[in-house]
Amino acid sequence: KDLPRCADDVPGADCVTAAQVAAIEAVYDGPTANGEPLFFGFTYGGENDRGGWDSWVVRSNQRVDQGVPNAHYGFGTELYKYFVFGDPDWDYTEYDFSTWEADTAATADILNATDTDLGPFRDGSGKIIYWSGSSDLALTPLGTIDYYERLESGDPAARDYSRLFLLPGVLHCGGGPGPDAVDWIDAIRTWVEEGRAPERLIASKLDANGTATMTRPVCSYPQVAVYDGQGDPNNEASFACANLQ
Repeated sequence: KDLPRCADDVPGADCVTAAQVAAIEAVYDGPTANGEPLFFGFTYGGENDRGGWDSWVVRSNQRVDQGVPNAHYGFGTELYKYFVFGDPDWDYTEYDFSTWEADTAATADILNATDTDLGPFRDGSGKIIYWSGSSDLALTPLGTIDYYERLESGDPAARDYSRLFLLPGVLHCGGGPGPDAVDWIDAIRTWVEEGRAPERLIASKLDANGTATMTRPVCSYPQVAVYDGQGDPNNEASFACANLQ
């Protein structure tokens, strides 16, 4: 809402038109049909980071060279063409999602990762760590949060075998300004072999030589890292895990 608007709605380099604002809001809000939301939109962050909006949302030369304007266009249109409708001539510009639930029913059983019944996994002594970059423009972290909250609400024992971690400032699988290197393997090994569930892990930002230039704690959801107000903000020791009030 604070973006500079173009005078008389004429496109310009340093302003946005009403159509551009509507497109931006559609990304943040997520898809809707018949006035109802179909899925979550995306969080703020990654707009100016290489590998964020430039790769997934807006037109980029890298993706154009691969034959698509952006990655979401490539994945989305190809999925609907060849999985949902089986029609290589399907035109996304003519689709309004009003029959989306019926159209995707057959493929939903195969593709949807929404079932929170992990009873067999739990009963087999399994352990699982979910994580997402908070600025992931490929798979919205809001969907992961929703899944985990439904898992917890449906199984009082969920935290005996599952944890969720969100990495602020991190894009899809890595990248972005936030520290994105976490030893997930050691975390799950410690949990399985030593019975110590992960609560506070250390994320590092590595330079080209593999040297850590920043460390931060990543906290078991719903806790977040809170700065002590005094220490080095690039040192994880200056932060504590706490619940947001």
